[in-house]
Amino acid sequence: MAQLIPLDRPASPRPIGSPKHRRDLQVVRVVAWGPPEDTLMTGVDPRSMYVERFWLPLLGAQATWLARRLADRLDSEPDGFDLEVDEAVRTLGLWGPGGSRSSFRRAVLRCVRHGFLRHRQPGTLAVRLRAPTVPPRELVRLPLPLQADHRRWEADQSAAGIDEARRRARRVALDLLSVEDELGLLERRLLGFGVHPALASESAGWAWELRSDVRREP
Repeated sequence: MAQLIPLDRPASPRPIGSPKHRRDLQVVRVVAWGPPEDTLMTGVDPRSMYVERFWLPLLGAQATWLARRLADRLDSEPDGFDLEVDEAVRTLGLWGPGGSRSSFRRAVLRCVRHGFLRHRQPGTLAVRLRAPTVPPRELVRLPLPLQADHRRWEADQSAAGIDEARRRARRVALDLLSVEDELGLLERRLLGFGVHPALASESAGWAWELRSDVRREP
């Protein structure tokens, strides 16, 4: 019988493949961290080259692959899914000294420590679909050439940042039109998603006017 396991506490060791293990399959519930609109806001895709280049040296290969695989599966199962721990460790190549489940837990804890995952409740993991960028305190741990590459990446993002932020805010505003029927409420919802006040006002007005134009068409 399957049971949810809290990943922040060690489980009793049991030989993989034993009859008792097969009867006592351990699973983890995996859900998205935040509403779908959050994927349009800040952060980077956990499957991006950014994560591979700048987070991999800090997370390690196992934790990086875990974050990528969970994000992939949530694309096809957005309401969440049950992850069989033993299947996951086989798929990710987490076999090794200390037990496969211990390796899985270490990968999970690395992702939690760096903001890719969080424990929502015992036996449930929430996956961030927009991963954080590397904070300054962690950047100093990267090799010097990677630190220089990251500074160039930040400069490029800053140059294109306003246009990208406007595009994302407008997309969220369009999505919210289906649930908000007042311009002021639409703007406040955008503020709640962390949109800059000036950009929230501009994007809410843009989306509102666009809907009004559509309704006026014969």
